[in-house]
Amino acid sequence: MHSDASPIHTGTIWLSDGISGSPAPASASEAGTPLPIILLAILGGLLLVIGLVVWFARFMGWGLDRWAPALQTWREAVYRSENAISEFADWARRGR
Repeated sequence: MHSDASPIHTGTIWLSDGISGSPAPASASEAGTPLPIILLAILGGLLLVIGLVVWFARFMGWGLDRWAPALQTWREAVYRSENAISEFADWARRGR
C-alpha cells in the first residue's frame, strides 16, 4: 500500500525507508547552561540596570556637572595614553 518513495509514520518518527526507530533524546548531555551564556546574561542585566539609572537621571534632570573635573581627568589620561602608545609604536617600527 505504501510506496518506497513516500515516508511512513511509525508512531515515533518519520522514516522514508520503512524501518522503525526510536526518537533521539532531546539532550545527549546532562550539562546545564554553558558558563559563557550565563556570563552574557549577567553582563546584559548589568548594562540594562546601568541604562535604566542613566535614563532615570536624565529624566530627573540631573546633569554631569559635579563630575566634570573627574571626566576631564579621564579624557586627558586617555589622550596621553593614546599618544604614548602611538609614540612607542613609531619608535618600535623597524626600517625608519
